Amino acid sequence: MPSSDSNQIPAVLKLVSEAKPASILDVGIGWGKYGALFRLCLEDGYPDVSNRQNWKIQIDGIEAFPEYVGDIQRGIYNRIVLQDVQQALAHVGNYDVVFMGDVIEHLEKSAGHQLLKQLLAKTQKRLMVATPNGPYAQGSILGNHFECHRSSWECADFECYPHREIYADRKSIIAILSTAPI
Repeated sequence: MPSSDSNQIPAVLKLVSEAKPASILDVGIGWGKYGALFRLCLEDGYPDVSNRQNWKIQIDGIEAFPEYVGDIQRGIYNRIVLQDVQQALAHVGNYDVVFMGDVIEHLEKSAGHQLLKQLLAKTQKRLMVATPNGPYAQGSILGNHFECHRSSWECADFECYPHREIYADRKSIIAILSTAPI
């Protein structure tokens, strides 16, 4: 679905804000919920965030399904790349934080691990992955074939990354990965 489990919001905002990012890449922006929350909660001094000149944080997004992106999303993100994430990575630089909320389960497991390695290479501080905890069947939604779940993830699937923190409840996993100790 173009929006993830709202129970994750407090943990995601806390974990992202701890990194004090100057730049964020939101992979799979959907309806732009996390981009909006990052913009509203992380900008210093409560600027008028409707004015791009006041933005201090670079928040870019990737979205594979262009029909999700409208004026609201364009008013939140500095830049949106409208391509499948594997193709889009060639068009984005490095970021303090890369956030991928409820995206990895849309890939086969081997492709998901390959994507995590590619995203880690573009991450200065932390890569954050939110995903359902275990199997969660989902097919195409709103005509978007990218919405089909092709894999399920458990905490153990992130154990192979040397620098990680994993938070889970019965519904969701939030994994923080890094190339250096967190």
